This record gives sequence, structure tokens and C-alpha cells, in this order.
Amino acid sequence: MVSRFLVIAVSLLLSSCLRDANPMNYTSGQPPMKELFGTYVPTERTMELLKATGKYSISNSSIKLKDDGTISIVNVPDWWLTSFGEAKGKFDNGNGTWIIDKNKNWWLIVASFPTTTAQFSSSVPTSGHVTAMLSLVGQKSPYTLQLSVSDPNADVAMQYQKVGE
Repeated sequence: MVSRFLVIAVSLLLSSCLRDANPMNYTSGQPPMKELFGTYVPTERTMELLKATGKYSISNSSIKLKDDGTISIVNVPDWWLTSFGEAKGKFDNGNGTWIIDKNKNWWLIVASFPTTTAQFSSSVPTSGHVTAMLSLVGQKSPYTLQLSVSDPNADVAMQYQKVGE
């Protein structure tokens, strides 16, 4: 009974912390590539979400989109790639490539990481690539990157804001 209550309480906490994943906020017009280049860090609200889970220590998490089509992630909390957004308290790191793509009426970043060099703590294949979609939020620069946690329709996400080139 106590564990059921705990699961319900944590679910309510997570679902109420970050409900900004409204498709109305997604980038609907194709953004100029040069406006996407730069370094992105977790928003204050995302940092609060990470603290609330109780499994993530605050770190120097960042995502860097480079003008040569490469992406670098540093200390991205692992639950963005786990089943049902299970927070395991670990972090993902790696370098890969990225492109901009349209999904339905919105634009997003499609990133691909070779698993031979990237370090993912979730159960991803040990050979090949991990492909991830990062939604773009906002209608003009600076854009925000949104990483869904669990089902994208669940509206629980981490958001990273641009801080530099």
C-alpha cells in the first residue's frame, strides 16, 4: 500500500513539474541553421525536476550543436533514453552528428551517436548508433531543445536553453 502511494506521488510530481511540452510551443517554421549552433544548458525548471527525482546530482549538463553537423552531449540525465522515463541517476556523454528535420508540423533535431564511442548508461545496443529526437521549442531564436522523458505525449520533458555559440 505504501509503495503504491509512493509511485502515485512521484508520478504526480513528475507530471506536474514540467508540462511545457505543449505542441503549441514547438517550432513550426523552419529555423535558420545558424541560429541553432551553440551550447544549451538545462533550464531552471529542468534543474528543479532533476532535484525532485532524487536520483540526479546537479551537474554541468550541456548539449552543443556545432556548425559542422556534430553534436556533443555532456552529463545528460539517462532517463531521456530509458523505458518509460525511468530515472537511474546516471548520465550520458558522447559525440555524434545532427540534422534538422520536420515531424508533423514541428521541427526537431535528430541526433545520432555511435555506441562504440558514446557512453550511455541506459540499455542501448553496444554496436551501431543511438538515434534521438530533440524537439525545438519557440518560434524565434534563441530556441530551446526539449528532450522527452518517457512517452512524448506524456508532457514530461527536460528543456535546455541556449547560452552561447
